[in-house]
Amino acid sequence: MPSTIRETLSERIRALPELQQFVDDFMQATGIPLHFVTALGHRTLGAEMCTLCRFLHAHPAGAKLCAGFLQKLLEQALEKTATAGCDAGLNETAVPLRTGGRTFGFLVFGHNRLQPPDRAALNRARHLLARVGVPLPAEQLEVLSADTPVANGVRLAAMARLAEAAAERLVLGITQHIVHPPATMPPLVEQACKLVRTEHARALSLPDFARRLGVSAGHLSRVFHHNTGLRFVEYVARVRAEQARVLLVESDRPVTDVAFACGFQSLSQFNRTMRAHFGCQPRELRRSSTQNALR
Repeated sequence: MPSTIRETLSERIRALPELQQFVDDFMQATGIPLHFVTALGHRTLGAEMCTLCRFLHAHPAGAKLCAGFLQKLLEQALEKTATAGCDAGLNETAVPLRTGGRTFGFLVFGHNRLQPPDRAALNRARHLLARVGVPLPAEQLEVLSADTPVANGVRLAAMARLAEAAAERLVLGITQHIVHPPATMPPLVEQACKLVRTEHARALSLPDFARRLGVSAGHLSRVFHHNTGLRFVEYVARVRAEQARVLLVESDRPVTDVAFACGFQSLSQFNRTMRAHFGCQPRELRRSSTQNALR
């Protein structure tokens, strides 16, 4: 997916009310700042950053150090939650937002220490920072570190579980946002999405849709991709997967019937698509939904 399109989709995710509420709630409940970071590693840090982080971000070499650390952390967290420590002795945790086999962004929290810094920890951080071009006298580093949040491993693990649960809910919102685009979409894209949702059970092709909408296939492909962040075939797969999920959870129709009723051409295609979107096979999805309903 081109970077401009990935960023367009990331901005839509950033604007989700559920995300904004969770960011605020997390900070209020834990005292640890949490941010949404785009799939390309872009984030906006607010005033809640600790003094040491603000100092590093204002220093050219420090900003470079922080950016490099974030990229390495996100690479580790592409498929599952990861935690890492930077040269300044601070920890961050990244929780991926994944749907359809892709990572659309991350919930990143931290800028914390695992324990209050002692002289040895401060000296180590000072040495590592000096090596990358951020010289700090011991006294200054101690002052800058005074308001750094402290959260031990047990608290971090608990916060990670909260963020992972929120990520699951947000992914459902992201899927709905993609399957049912907002009214601000261009009319051509709205019409195409409406047709897919109405006719998902039959064979669908981009050239056929373009002809019915009175445009070329190339033009429809470009406009659709730019506004949704998805190729046409990816959107069709998402709609079919979402419709199949509803039938699996809310009916007792055989899995094979559900697959063909939603437009899948084979059980193997159905299984691959459902695993990519929901992380499990159709029967597992139905079973887990039944178990949750009985609790």
